[in-house]
Amino acid sequence: MPRLIPLFDVTPIMANLAAGKLILTPNQRLASRISTAYAIACQQAGKTVVAAPQVYSLDVWIQSQWQRLLQQGDALASGSVLSHTQDSLLWEQRISASERGALLLRPTETARQAASAYQLLIQWQVLRKTAPAEPSVLATELTIAGQKLDALFQNDEDANYLLAWVRAFEQQCANKHWIASAHLAGYCQNAFSEGRLVSPGAILGIGFEDIAPLHQQLLDSAGEFTLLEDSAAAAGVQLVECESSKQELLAAAIWAKQQSVEIVVRIFGTKPALHSCPYIGLSIAVGVFQEQEIRALCDIHPAVPRDDTGWNQQSVCENTRLIRR
Repeated sequence: MPRLIPLFDVTPIMANLAAGKLILTPNQRLASRISTAYAIACQQAGKTVVAAPQVYSLDVWIQSQWQRLLQQGDALASGSVLSHTQDSLLWEQRISASERGALLLRPTETARQAASAYQLLIQWQVLRKTAPAEPSVLATELTIAGQKLDALFQNDEDANYLLAWVRAFEQQCANKHWIASAHLAGYCQNAFSEGRLVSPGAILGIGFEDIAPLHQQLLDSAGEFTLLEDSAAAAGVQLVECESSKQELLAAAIWAKQQSVEIVVRIFGTKPALHSCPYIGLSIAVGVFQEQEIRALCDIHPAVPRDDTGWNQQSVCENTRLIRR
């Protein structure tokens, strides 16, 4: 079996991972890299069974804390959280129902941008909400926050339209007892502050370039948060020892497959089917006698006709193209 290639150096945090310390990352991709690198390190150390490390993206961890509130039957979790699709549809409905929205040529795209701006307003605590509120109370709170923003953007027509859409969105959520997912961090922060959620103790943050004030407040309320400043999100140049040329080729093919999958995950946010992965080329300088060895190893099938300049063949081995020149 070829040696797996870790894409994150877990050496500085091995003790934290082994002890089950909570580790948070800004995205799921980095969390997966750390977990995989830890599994590889444990395997190379001869360990056959280890406890799964507590490594999560910040969003996934917030969702898990919300699930705990639901399981406890906490009053904070009395509403229904909107899914991403429901959230997007509601924004589009509110915008399309407005006077300005009726004139838009691309209401779906406008709704996407408005939802993103709304999330930023919450994360940077321009709009604050830490618990469900009655519609009348909510309207008063939004008016106070809205007046400050209106004064700041009084000459900005687009900003005023956005504020009107925010009020309409929040008001409908309050009337229907819906909860926008952007508010979950504030709800969980309140729950930790009031002792409704049990603190996980020490929390280690890895890969954060900056942290929004709401998330910082949540992490400070949840436990003793420490940011690993000098961590690298991914390994740079890495030397991988292989026992043979066959193992070296397989290691390169596995690395290329990992990269092709991560490209799709980074762009679309979901793991692709094998046949839909982008191809990554491996340029290999080989002699005539090595060509048959490479073909046999990677189960090469003739996808491109051979010509006098060499051959291009498609490998079914992990969506990798091998090129001989």
